[in-house]
Amino acid sequence: MAMLAMSRRITQLGISRWTDKGGSYRSIQRFFHTEFDWLAIQWRFFELFVYDPKGVYLLVGDETVITKAGKRIEALQFDPAQLFAEDDVAIDGKPISEAEIDRVLECEGIAYGRHKAIIWMIEGYPIYSETLVDT
Repeated sequence: MAMLAMSRRITQLGISRWTDKGGSYRSIQRFFHTEFDWLAIQWRFFELFVYDPKGVYLLVGDETVITKAGKRIEALQFDPAQLFAEDDVAIDGKPISEAEIDRVLECEGIAYGRHKAIIWMIEGYPIYSETLVDT
């Protein structure tokens, strides 16, 4: 929590100075040296704050030049090829042009909602319902 309140340059020594009894510089070093299961942590945040059982979610990836990229995709048990059919975006395993209209509209609504939320967060609109989505 100290990192959220600190200003300027944040260092391990600076964090240790904000801690209560027992929060030594060495404790901070051990914390940052500890490995975390980030997939599990991110999934838990998704479950708690984003997940809607009635929702449909799109898993999106992006290319990267980092040499470690893609080494943990097997942990997701997900094949990115499922997102495409006949060189087109797939919905339920069919090209979007052949998918049921209800499913296309459902996915379109979800994408619109996510797009609006991102614009609202980045642009800083004071009221979510007044956020302009013109792109």
